[in-house]
Amino acid sequence: MKKILLPGILSFLFINLQAWESSNEGIAYTMEMIALETEYITYNDTTSQYEIWCDIEILENDTLIIKPGENLKFYNPYQGYGYYGQYAMDIYGTLLAIGTKEQAIFLGDPEYDFDNGENWQGIRFFDTSPNGESILKYCIIRGAISPVIAESAIYCENSSPIIDHCEISYMWSGSETGGGGGVSVGMKVIR
Repeated sequence: MKKILLPGILSFLFINLQAWESSNEGIAYTMEMIALETEYITYNDTTSQYEIWCDIEILENDTLIIKPGENLKFYNPYQGYGYYGQYAMDIYGTLLAIGTKEQAIFLGDPEYDFDNGENWQGIRFFDTSPNGESILKYCIIRGAISPVIAESAIYCENSSPIIDHCEISYMWSGSETGGGGGVSVGMKVIR
């Protein structure tokens, strides 16, 4: 019995170790640049979206620019088995996701509706600038399900991103009582 459980547990623990991490060298990345650097992010010409099978981590000196009209779909390797979204976007630097009224940015699965589609763990801002240097404008954020840190689509810890003209839908905290929200705020306790 132990021989069977151990490989299963190890594969569960290691599958979420897939992450693309920025260099922390002051670089402004685009999704096209990131897709060229990792096998876990590809662009699908048929669906016109980036298919993401990893966490995206933007370190403190770097910026991620998501262009108007781009679609980012995070995949869940355990979809259909009762697991919550596996991958997230963690921002320690700057995120500029600035769409337009005519070309919104889509973050999440466009087909997600609690019963169908892929879920993910949303966007998490950690210790970014309190001056609102990260911007989410004309973004549609869908299907963020996270019982781990945020229980929301956007989590802000010691961070103040500007969120303007965004639609946030189909979130769930993963708890038995449901819940979850669009934006949640956390803070560090310094002793």
